[in-house]
Amino acid sequence: MSAPSGWDHPKQRADDPPRHERTNGLATAGFIVSLVGMVSGMVFAPLALPLLIIGIVLSAVSLQQCRLGIGTGRGLATAGLVMGIFGLALGVMLSAFFAGAHFGP
Repeated sequence: MSAPSGWDHPKQRADDPPRHERTNGLATAGFIVSLVGMVSGMVFAPLALPLLIIGIVLSAVSLQQCRLGIGTGRGLATAGLVMGIFGLALGVMLSAFFAGAHFGP
């Protein structure tokens, strides 16, 4: 009798050293790029937009890979995605506000 799919790996015994899955590199990269984009938005705004978009893309791809079981890092990917979207929305709102204040009626 064969084991069901997904159960074909040997069970870990209590005296075995713990197995650690590697964190998905895209999750780490997406988090860091989104974080740098948020911080750079406060200092040099034109640099923030491309960094935030790259962070969103990396985090979204990593989140999809985590759902498929390719590595871990779902929390980092989610945090990178949230930071990227929040930073992008904040940047667009602030740009619209300052453009309206500068070019307003």
